[in-house]
Amino acid sequence: MTEHKHEQFLETFTIDGNERAYSASLYFFRCKDAINCSLLRDALHEEERTKLAGLSFEKRMHDYLLGRYAAKQAIAAIAQAGRLDEIGIRNGLFRQPIVFGLRDRAVQTSITHCDQLGAAIAFDEEMPAGIDIERVEPDRIPMLESRCTSAEREWARSAPCSGAVALTLIWTSKEAIAKTIKTGFAVSLDLFEVERIERREGCWITHYRWFTPFQAVSFAAGQYVCTIASPKRALIKPDITRLKELFDWLPPMSSTR
Repeated sequence: MTEHKHEQFLETFTIDGNERAYSASLYFFRCKDAINCSLLRDALHEEERTKLAGLSFEKRMHDYLLGRYAAKQAIAAIAQAGRLDEIGIRNGLFRQPIVFGLRDRAVQTSITHCDQLGAAIAFDEEMPAGIDIERVEPDRIPMLESRCTSAEREWARSAPCSGAVALTLIWTSKEAIAKTIKTGFAVSLDLFEVERIERREGCWITHYRWFTPFQAVSFAAGQYVCTIASPKRALIKPDITRLKELFDWLPPMSSTR
């Protein structure tokens, strides 16, 4: 077991609400060998160690370690937690992450992982949010199109980016809002329909047809698209320029057709 050095990004946010300010934090990192990284394993709560020991497949173990470590770092950034292994995360009824072990702060998290990437957003419980990251893969276009509404497919065909990027933007937007409301895809995908996505200041802003109190911010980095959904009056928008500069190890991805 070794402790690997990995690239990482952390940004914290203070968001003005009606009655008080809310806190949120965003954490990304890359680990090439999560299963054999002692740093990730040492961050697990006792209950999480038991969960990991019960996993049979290496990919599930890899993803579990990526997600848990990212979430612990994001939570610790706003909850002033001491040791990461004192923070616990278990799954709720819809497999949504539930944070426990914090003494004086009600903080929740949303987790995502893809390949060697782990990412999470942590936030005060009163202000929901969700995050998703996906690899852009042209081979997945037929599958993604089949899960879009006719209006979404029409937007993807006319979007100022490749069809694969456009469809991945739509898909991650749906994943992010489904995580925000904590149901996942246990309900009809049509409920998460994207009304439109507009380009703005180096990122993409998603507007939902039915979940109108929410919006999502998306950005492309290398071969990936990441989307963060949150209430529109408390939109979480990271420093995308700094994020892309820090993750310049990701191969470039064209944003044009």
